[in-house]
Amino acid sequence: MKKNLTRFFAMLLTAVTVFGVAAGERPRSVAPTAAAGMPQLLGSVIWSATESDYFSAYGLFTIPTNDSQQFNRLFRYANAHYGGVLIDKTYYTCEYYEFPGYGANIYYTGYDLETGREVYSASGTAYTYSMTYDATTSTVYAIANLDRRFVLVKIIFDTENRRMILDPVNVITLEEYGLWNSIACDSKGQLWGIYSDCVLPQSDDDPMVCTGSTLYKINKETAALTKVGETGFDSLYASDATFDLKTDRLFWTVSNASDEGLLTEVDTTTGKATVIYVFPGNEEVTGLVIPTP
Repeated sequence: MKKNLTRFFAMLLTAVTVFGVAAGERPRSVAPTAAAGMPQLLGSVIWSATESDYFSAYGLFTIPTNDSQQFNRLFRYANAHYGGVLIDKTYYTCEYYEFPGYGANIYYTGYDLETGREVYSASGTAYTYSMTYDATTSTVYAIANLDRRFVLVKIIFDTENRRMILDPVNVITLEEYGLWNSIACDSKGQLWGIYSDCVLPQSDDDPMVCTGSTLYKINKETAALTKVGETGFDSLYASDATFDLKTDRLFWTVSNASDEGLLTEVDTTTGKATVIYVFPGNEEVTGLVIPTP
């Protein structure tokens, strides 16, 4: 319940903000402070057990990979709860709000990575669960909710006309009940996805139960799946994954049923995930990206 309340108030702050940088706040540059052997990870923090307004309005942060580092907010209000992707120097997010009696609103927003200023905004007809950038074809892929089905889509952020173009590829067919929490593209243009394996609730009053998660290869032409293996972790809450294109290492944030926030590395040959770091405030991190020089 605490997570939901924190998200709700943060969404209200986001909804009334025009620019990504609060008055009096100076955006921090993306500094190469990654630990040895680790890339610089960035992500949107959408929840933290830390009682501080530092996390209260969302934002894009540098992501720590060990105890010698900390979450460093680059700028406020970037809300990648429903996906985030970095294209050149612009960080795009998907925001989905639904208020009883008022219907649903879907927004796609772009922030300048260096200044934190909003440089793009467009409404959408469908929300995503996760987004990724295919550098081999300069294409954004996402897993979207279309007519209550999981669909692999291509997305074009038309900055000149301030519109978002969504091009469906195909429905992603999977018999097991659950939710897609991540999509990521490696240096060769291969798409990968992590699926949260859940138990179908018997009524609206029953809580969602996640029993684990599984890594899949996704064919970007047909959306056909190839199962790789189980990660060994449940990811009940929002999470995300990204590849280091220099090494093709797959990093995945986990926010599980025990309210633990973890940074892991996933073995793409077996699907097994290994914990790299336990976030100090069990932060829930989405929109995970790695900036390129």
